[in-house]
Amino acid sequence: MIKGVGIDIIEVERVAQKVEQEDQHFKNMIFTKNEQSYCDRSEGVPAEHYAGKYAAKEAFFKAIGTGWRGKIKWTDVEILNDQLGKPEITLHNVAKEWMEGQCQSNSNQGNIIVSISHLKSMATAVVIIEIETS
Repeated sequence: MIKGVGIDIIEVERVAQKVEQEDQHFKNMIFTKNEQSYCDRSEGVPAEHYAGKYAAKEAFFKAIGTGWRGKIKWTDVEILNDQLGKPEITLHNVAKEWMEGQCQSNSNQGNIIVSISHLKSMATAVVIIEIETS
């Protein structure tokens, strides 16, 4: 069963300005150390990767139906890539508790699907949250 769907699009330049102008404050507030490491060492333009991960986090907040309202920290939602480059969402702290609450019993499992795309000027992401019942 689909619990929620979220989509977001953002200008890469907007994220690039925040990443470059606000020292580490913006990066540390929005991105985990693992995400920062990935983006900073990525081939191409790091700002495109930061923007893609930012869009994915926004899409997640929309998929849970609340938008970002302060209860779940940005860093509670971590987007990392598997060995083939596929993005995956890992939840921590309050976000993980939210997902566990949606599943409510051991017989239910949750699945989060994320897709990210970025170009020189724009990044977009889609998140689908599924709750599988047995």
